[in-house]
Amino acid sequence: MLDINPSMSLTIIIHIEADNNQLIGTLDSPDQGANGIPINSITVEKQHITISIDAIDARFQANLKNGSLDGTFSQGGQQCPLILILQSTDQASVLAEKKARPQEPKAPYPYVEELVKYPHPSGEFSFAGT
Repeated sequence: MLDINPSMSLTIIIHIEADNNQLIGTLDSPDQGANGIPINSITVEKQHITISIDAIDARFQANLKNGSLDGTFSQGGQQCPLILILQSTDQASVLAEKKARPQEPKAPYPYVEELVKYPHPSGEFSFAGT
């Protein structure tokens, strides 16, 4: 979780893999519906890693501590502490699904659904909606 301020936090998922002896990856922010944002560079020096994401003008710099990456996420002049914990692909998928906000919700809804119709004052047509 990236704590933006006391009342707002975002889930950040970073996917890293080796390709021809080079680290490549993408960043997901499921709370914002943003997935597959390309990582431009990943630099590792001993226990330190720097990840640059040019598309969103962001950078993550961290140190490996107890199996997690403990560091700072910087974007647009703002810096926030961020600890990344290693997860399997399945764990990351489950988390992303839980955070998804479907644009086509399915019944039963957590609210009352009612069909309504209002005639236009001219009487020539009606307004309708749900």
